[in-house]
Parts: sequence; C-alpha cells; structure tokens
Amino acid sequence: ARQAVIQQLYSGILVLDSRGRVASLNPAAERILGVTASRARGQPVRELLPACPDGQLAGAEETEIELSLGAGPELRHYTLETSALRDWRGLAAGQLLLLHDVTAQKRAQTRLLEQQRALAMLQERERLARELHDSLGQTLAAAHLMASSARLLLTRGETDETDECLENLADMTMSAESDVREYLLAAKTVFSSGLPFFPALRQ
Repeated sequence: ARQAVIQQLYSGILVLDSRGRVASLNPAAERILGVTASRARGQPVRELLPACPDGQLAGAEETEIELSLGAGPELRHYTLETSALRDWRGLAAGQLLLLHDVTAQKRAQTRLLEQQRALAMLQERERLARELHDSLGQTLAAAHLMASSARLLLTRGETDETDECLENLADMTMSAESDVREYLLAAKTVFSSGLPFFPALRQ
C-alpha cells in the first residue's frame, strides 16, 4: 500500500543519498522533471533542479523553497520541501525532496491581484470624480457666473463693482488651482524610502 501511494502520488518525490545524488524518484517526479528514473539515478540533484538556488539544499535539515520550471505556456510553479533522512543510528543518510505543483494557486493569486488593482482603480476614479464635481466643478461654475457679472457691470460703467468682481474671480481661480494641485499630489504613488529594493519593486 505504501508503494502504491508513492507511485500514484501527484506530488513529486525524490530521495537523495548522502552525496546529494538521486537514489530514487516516483513517476510524478519523472513527469515534473521530464526525465526517466533510470536516467536520473546517480545524478546530482542540482543537474535536475537548476532552478533551485545554490546551497539551499546542502545540509538543510528542513526547508521550503519556491521555484519555477519550464518556460512560456509550459511554465509551472512548485514548492520544494526538503527533509533530512537518518539511518537507524541517527546519522545523516540523505534527503527527501517533495515537489508540490502550486501553479493553479499562483495563477489564482495573480488573477485576484489583477482584480483588486482594477477595483482600486475604479474606486479611485469614482473618488476623484466626486471630488472634482463637489469642489472644482462648483468653483468653476461660480467663476463663470462671476465673469459674466463682471462683464455686465463693465458695460454699465460700474468700475468699482467690476474691480471687486474680478478680485473675487481671481480668488476663485487660485482656489481651483490649489484643488488641482492637491488632486495631482494625491494621485501620485508614494513609496517608503526605507524599503529594501525588492519589496519596493513589488510595491
């Protein structure tokens, strides 16, 4: 029963000897790595898993690594779990490697992230439209009325009233300019300068 489970398991299983060479692997590992068991036996694991960072497997008691195999449409994502194997005396005898295909989860995460970004963009557009309507739109409408009033007063020769009207109009346009600057500053993405390179790049 144990052998049947190992043979039918969807996750890839590799057993390494104490020198880091492949001692055995199950059919899932053959399929994932694109190599037959007879060809893989005796090979250093780094030749079968070049995507695995150097030194990650050497001497590791237990660890989990994310790696990708293939390219283009054939690209698959895996988590590689390693566990130390010991003999009956407790001495290191090799390593057990488990390859779990997490491509579906990765793609689902990517789709979810894209949906969240699209939703955030829509919400930001709605917020900006509301603010433009409530603030800038009203200011420009009032400025239009003020300019029309100034023109009417000017045709009547009421220069003092016209001057006051134009002064109010100037204040309104300055207020509108200030609002636009605030919107532009709010639209810019702000990054923390204290973040390391890769976290800042992801952000």
